[in-house]
Amino acid sequence: MQKRKNIEETEKFSRQCYMSGEGMNEGYYIECLGLYIKKTEDFLKYIKAETEYSSIEEAYEDEYYYWTDWHQDEPKFELINGVLTEIQIITTVKI
Repeated sequence: MQKRKNIEETEKFSRQCYMSGEGMNEGYYIECLGLYIKKTEDFLKYIKAETEYSSIEEAYEDEYYYWTDWHQDEPKFELINGVLTEIQIITTVKI
């Protein structure tokens, strides 16, 4: 009988949601604030609580935000066994 190795489940993301803390590769981006929001319901809550807009459509028409994806970007976060962690880039220099 073969022993199973402990394999870490990982998933990589380019951004982290401001509202939920979840990793994301697409969603709403409020450029003037540098905020990323993954889910529509969270974005609607943010719009109603933090702005004077009455709807997502009104905010879009005013160019307050846009929807985009970052699938081509280098991942900045990694979900390892259910924990979202910023990816640490270590650079070594040969002398």
